[in-house]
Amino acid sequence: MTTTEPAGGAMGQHCWYAHTVEGRPEEDWQELAAHLTATSDLAAGFAAPFASTEWGRLAGLWHDVGKYRAEFQARLRGAAQDVDHGVVGVSSLPLPRLKGACLDTTGGCV
Repeated sequence: MTTTEPAGGAMGQHCWYAHTVEGRPEEDWQELAAHLTATSDLAAGFAAPFASTEWGRLAGLWHDVGKYRAEFQARLRGAAQDVDHGVVGVSSLPLPRLKGACLDTTGGCV
């Protein structure tokens, strides 16, 4: 994982993004923290009926943690590189029994 930080924002702050908006400047893109928080809230609600609200919340926060990688942020800004952001969060989970399990609907296995 590269330690290079994304482009600087106002007053030395750094902005990490989850999604771009085609044809719009970066300030209109979806910030990663807001995306993870919103997804966390949704996942917590989906998990509530089976008494797993906090697990849902954690999954929502963790699902796109790989988007904090400098390579992913460069890709959003137009770099011609293939970046697999999805593997980062799942591969770093402290749950060895999940290794090799298919955890998503796209067929991606860890």
